[in-house]
Amino acid sequence: MTARAARGQIRGDRRARCVPHKSARGSNFVRIAARFWDAARGDATIAIAMQIRERPPGPGLAKVQSPPLLQRRRVELVACAAGPLRALFDRADVLSEGSTRDEHGALVYYGSTSLLVTLPQDAPRSTTLDRALAFDPHLRLRALRVAQREAAARAGGPLGPLHAEIRVGPAPRAMAASIALTVDVTAQVLLRTARPSRA
Repeated sequence: MTARAARGQIRGDRRARCVPHKSARGSNFVRIAARFWDAARGDATIAIAMQIRERPPGPGLAKVQSPPLLQRRRVELVACAAGPLRALFDRADVLSEGSTRDEHGALVYYGSTSLLVTLPQDAPRSTTLDRALAFDPHLRLRALRVAQREAAARAGGPLGPLHAEIRVGPAPRAMAASIALTVDVTAQVLLRTARPSRA
């Protein structure tokens, strides 16, 4: 065997001895890298899941739109004439009921006054008229004054501050087109000067 062949055999033996060592080291590196990657990927998945759970409920992001250049709104104002309304109210039918009670040494009146206001025949029947009458301050003030006068007469003396609740609406059982006003009154009798009326 020549010297060159001997050197080639030695080199081949060295390579043969080194190859298993390198392959084992490479396989270990691959396994370690795979484990590290799986762990990192698991941590990333847990972090993403936590972020999704911690997101507060509500609508998502929306694109902001610029407001229009012009905006239009129509408002209809309706008011009742004081003169005709006063004339109708003076002809209203009034019905009251109530009585006094002794509560903790004080005399308290509980009662209710109903007013039936008959509308003229040419009055328009619509929801606009009903709403205008229901929210008209003059009509409500007149109804409150009538209820206060009726309550004082039935209680037999002057009353203290009144707690009143006013309900306004159409009267479907009336013969003619009418508006019914009901005033529930609660007040303390300050001084009884006469015998109270019965309900």
